[in-house]
Amino acid sequence: MKAEWNESYIAGVEVFDENHKKLFALLSKLQHCDEGSQESDEVISKTLKELREYTNDHFPQEEKVLEENNYNGIEQQKKDHAYFISKIKDYGCMYLGGSKPQLTDIIKFLNEWIQEHILDCDYRFTCFLKEKKVS
Repeated sequence: MKAEWNESYIAGVEVFDENHKKLFALLSKLQHCDEGSQESDEVISKTLKELREYTNDHFPQEEKVLEENNYNGIEQQKKDHAYFISKIKDYGCMYLGGSKPQLTDIIKFLNEWIQEHILDCDYRFTCFLKEKKVS
């Protein structure tokens, strides 16, 4: 399954939506790789780096807004984010260590994250933030 950005992913907070779109763009890069070619190795390596940078930007922004608005699910968000960070670091370490993860595994993980985290967990805080009129 290829996840593609559509209106169902809109969180209603502009910076979150832009960040989520970036995640879709990174996933798309991976989905268009021809695994095994030198070019795809470079794309995968660069995309894993960009995913680490994504986590350094997006997750703290999201957590800050949720904390400022006293969102009661913040601890679970932080745990979920820590898990994502850990998985991306693991993929990166494997890749740099020469034991390259399967591209299909990375894509599957990102697709599941989008389906389970963005559409479920993030949807819950989206409703909460709308009630607080945060955009």
